Amino acid sequence: MRFEKVENPTSLYDELLRFVFRIYQSTSGKYPRLEWLEEKPPTDNFPAFAAAYGPFLKSRLEDEFDELYVMRNHEIIATFALVYRFENKDVPWIPEDMRDRVYLEFFMVHPEWRGRGIGEKAMRIASQRAGEIGKNLAVVTFEDLDAYDYYIRHGFRLARRFGEFVILER
Repeated sequence: MRFEKVENPTSLYDELLRFVFRIYQSTSGKYPRLEWLEEKPPTDNFPAFAAAYGPFLKSRLEDEFDELYVMRNHEIIATFALVYRFENKDVPWIPEDMRDRVYLEFFMVHPEWRGRGIGEKAMRIASQRAGEIGKNLAVVTFEDLDAYDYYIRHGFRLARRFGEFVILER
């Protein structure tokens, strides 16, 4: 299995929304964070999740991600996106003075597929693309997520705290 670059990310909207819901369920609602909501949808209610997260996902697919990659085994089992062009983008979680990096976003591996090197494959591709673009690789996350420790183990270091977010970079 390998990651494939998606030429038309919005064409996968429905499939991606279901994949992210599976991640939401597997993390007991910890990820995606949905930090803009006062009350998060229950983990057993796809329509409520879709109503809350769907518009944000659509915006990311249409306006934010510069590159989107997916890995499949009959269905999506892993994703990541790269963000490195910031002109005319509304990305308030990345400070203006730190937009000279390639940001690894939407990095998810379905729990049933973790521990098989899929995350490492994603990191290699993201690092390689960042090098090709000529920028450092960075990520925006939260310290209380499992992902934070994963990034630290894979060579990322704290670059800045920004509101409730932390920015890590290699």
